[in-house]
Amino acid sequence: AGLDQHTLIELAAQLGSDIPFFAAGHSLARCQGRGEIMTPARSRPISFVIVKPQTGLSTAAVYSGCSSSSFPQSGKDVINALHEPNPAGLKYCVRNGLEQPARQLNATVERLLTLMEQQPFLSTMLCGSGSACFGICHSRKQSLQLARRLQGLTAEDVFVARSRV
Repeated sequence: AGLDQHTLIELAAQLGSDIPFFAAGHSLARCQGRGEIMTPARSRPISFVIVKPQTGLSTAAVYSGCSSSSFPQSGKDVINALHEPNPAGLKYCVRNGLEQPARQLNATVERLLTLMEQQPFLSTMLCGSGSACFGICHSRKQSLQLARRLQGLTAEDVFVARSRV
């Protein structure tokens, strides 16, 4: 469309809070505000598995079930964990406050997250307000192996993805 980056990000923010990140083309960034304030960060490529249920969730219903948390979160902690040679500590510094209401509203999401938590992912979580779920892997090889395993355990759509460098 011939739009400059700033205009594209402004338009993307009108579509949804997470859209500016994708419009900006960052592989990793610390996002603040509604997601439109981005500080790019460096990281090695991250491999992960995404599982998308056939069923969905009402964003309004998920948010209405959300309560504030005392869980201390910092984007800096996540970025630091990703730079570790073995980023196993990642599971201790990521959390999605919308996950619990999503689990309560959708039995498939509950089942998938429970199934994924039983696999050797570095961390598993609900994507945004759902209904997709993801697991972060040690390597591309592990993501392919876990995706095959999950495809054998569920009828849901399973995808393998890798961040850009």
